[in-house]
Amino acid sequence: MEKKKVPEIRLEGFEGEWESCELKEIATFSKGTGYSKSDLVSAGNPIILYGRMYTNHETIISNVDTFAVPKKNSVYSRGGEVIVPASGESAEDISVASVVKNPDILLGGDLNIITPNKNIDPAFLALVISYGKAHDDMAKMAHGKTVVHLHNDDLEQVQFIHPQYDEQRAITNYIGSIDTTIKCQQERHIKLLVLKNSLLQKMFPQEGESVPRIRFEGFEGEWERVKFGDIVTLFEDKVETPTDGYFRLGIRSWAKGTFHTYVSAGEELSTAQMHRVSADKFIVNITFAWEHAVAITDENDAGKLVSHRFPQFSFQNDNRPKFFRYIISGEQFRQHLALSSPGGAGRNRVLDINEMLRYELRIPQPNEQQKIADYFDNLDTLIEAQEQKITKLQQMKSALFQKMFV
Repeated sequence: MEKKKVPEIRLEGFEGEWESCELKEIATFSKGTGYSKSDLVSAGNPIILYGRMYTNHETIISNVDTFAVPKKNSVYSRGGEVIVPASGESAEDISVASVVKNPDILLGGDLNIITPNKNIDPAFLALVISYGKAHDDMAKMAHGKTVVHLHNDDLEQVQFIHPQYDEQRAITNYIGSIDTTIKCQQERHIKLLVLKNSLLQKMFPQEGESVPRIRFEGFEGEWERVKFGDIVTLFEDKVETPTDGYFRLGIRSWAKGTFHTYVSAGEELSTAQMHRVSADKFIVNITFAWEHAVAITDENDAGKLVSHRFPQFSFQNDNRPKFFRYIISGEQFRQHLALSSPGGAGRNRVLDINEMLRYELRIPQPNEQQKIADYFDNLDTLIEAQEQKITKLQQMKSALFQKMFV
């Protein structure tokens, strides 16, 4: 028995089976013309090149910020066209679509143009191509190896399963409302990041300054100038390399924190000894220090194992480890690490620890350190919560795509 063409999740008020047809039955096909990145100018006629479909994919393109000087026989949008890349690096990359909302937009030569009839909502068609069964069918049709291609002859044969126009519009409006919510949350996330970066500039003394521009009430006096080696000492906790499996700690580049991987029995390092990680330590990967592979460890890191290439340092004189998270993640410290890592490219660059410890910085008294650390810790918590909110919305959207289309 043939499976009924109905979605698993359906908006209230709609019923009946969806229809199936080839795209050529409901649309006409054409191609863009000419133009490449070298034709772009700072001001001119708005233009869409196929590269935008990868770098900034949107279901509906309403704002175009690239321009070109029009050439003879150019193709302009009328508004409502669905565009699909004609070539790309992979079949998945080119099996996507966007609606050109506005008229008079130049359409570049590596774009397939689909103009649906009046019974098809262009945004619904773009969604089906990007996320529905049509996406998989198109990916199978792509030709080529190094560069893959999709021709209009291929697109014409794609099976398009769709409901009546009113339900199409209801679905695109619903998905659009989710996209709007995600965009709002992303904008809020960006604002929090901008706020953090601005405060990091103002709550820590900059080059040539001895006090921050913004300071918590009750604190005064110049921050003390010290060398990094004056406030940290080498910490070691050597253990025999386990033979029954263990968790290994790694450090992400660009001061993006730590991560953990499980090492199964039989895959352990050949060295007889490893080093156990403790919380509240400065830790650095000496072979990737030039790539800013540094972190301040926490309780989640404690007990994980590292090789001798990951030295740890304890903070002395009641200095607060969390405060230094915002020192070591800064650009000045990154530059110092790069200069302290002589050698060629990549793995040949090994950190000179003594040189690293000569880094000069200004620090306040421990109680002010704690106040600053607590403030940024709370701000980081807000940023992380915002990131999780965005991820959940995107996951919800992805799940809906799996169940709202046939």
